[in-house]
Amino acid sequence: MQLSRSQRAGLAAGDRARACIAATGKTLFGEIAWTPRERDIIREHYPNYRRIYELLPHRTPKAIRVRAHEMGVVRRRHIWTNLEVLKLRSLYARKASDKELKAAFPNLRLRQIHGKAWHIRAPSRLGRPFKVLGVPALDSVRAKAREHGLTLLDLDLLAKTKHYFRRCCRRPNWKYINRAVQLFEGTLVVEWDQR
Repeated sequence: MQLSRSQRAGLAAGDRARACIAATGKTLFGEIAWTPRERDIIREHYPNYRRIYELLPHRTPKAIRVRAHEMGVVRRRHIWTNLEVLKLRSLYARKASDKELKAAFPNLRLRQIHGKAWHIRAPSRLGRPFKVLGVPALDSVRAKAREHGLTLLDLDLLAKTKHYFRRCCRRPNWKYINRAVQLFEGTLVVEWDQR
């Protein structure tokens, strides 16, 4: 491949500029050229920009950030595709472990994966623990639902109790509690205090 006269002149001008920068230590605009020591400081201390600013007081914060980006030290931001978001939603819906999430998205850190799940409002894999109401029958039914990975909405739907368990207060509805107990193949037992 032959270069045109203007291309050769451009390459020669670039060589002359680099030689000038190496000789004077300044760019053509009069700014101080980056030294290997400064680049090593950025590599060593990234992402602690405060420490880098302290070690390179003659450099502006913007210049340091731009140089770190040009050097490839900065972690690239991941742009999520629609397919990845769907995959993440399905993994969260089936309560996948952190190991499975990491295997599904090998190029991402767990923090990034959990952050995206929070951003898209994916259902929590663990969920909040159910509040203890102080009624043993209610508390044991709710704990059993939790063991089976059911939400209170799921429990209401399966036991056909309208919205009793979701909006449950401390007043026991024995008919609904008995339905839930039968759902888990248990028995409701009444014990009397001996006085």
